[in-house]
Amino acid sequence: MATPVNLMVLQPGGYRFGDYWRLGIPLMLVYLAVAVLYVPLVWPF
Repeated sequence: MATPVNLMVLQPGGYRFGDYWRLGIPLMLVYLAVAVLYVPLVWPF
């Protein structure tokens, strides 16, 4: 979280720390669903 880019966007954008969780968790779930469906197509068991 404490990368220079995040810190530069946090204050001027008016974001709070909790805003990262609000966007990050749904996005992580989407990536997980895509990976679960796509990985077996690329590397079949």
